[in-house]
Amino acid sequence: MNTRIRHYWAGISCLILVGMLCPGSALAEEGVHAWYLNRTGNKIRIAIDIKSPPPPVVIVMQKIPEGVTIVSSQPRLQKKDSEHGEVKWLLRNLKTGRTEVVIQMSREVVAGELSGDIRWQSSFGKGMVRQTIE
Repeated sequence: MNTRIRHYWAGISCLILVGMLCPGSALAEEGVHAWYLNRTGNKIRIAIDIKSPPPPVVIVMQKIPEGVTIVSSQPRLQKKDSEHGEVKWLLRNLKTGRTEVVIQMSREVVAGELSGDIRWQSSFGKGMVRQTIE
């Protein structure tokens, strides 16, 4: 009986230790992931994988090279900051699975000209989580 109780408390102690060592933002980061399906040419595609439960909003922020304009995008572009060369989409009511942002540029871009990130509210109440688009 004593051995059984010791094993029980050892297990509980391990769970508590793991919970303390693993920050909430690290767990939330596993819920949303973004990468470029193609990052060259004049049509850029960003894939976003949403795990359950989906966050209420995912913000996609994309840096645009100087001299390039957005001809069209799907979904519709939310905000354009020409001064900083940045565009933004607010993706709402997302479902679990994969979604894409497709950007039609005014000219072809080459590898290394693009960079962006996604942001979303941590489900653990730790504020906004940021991930670079890979």
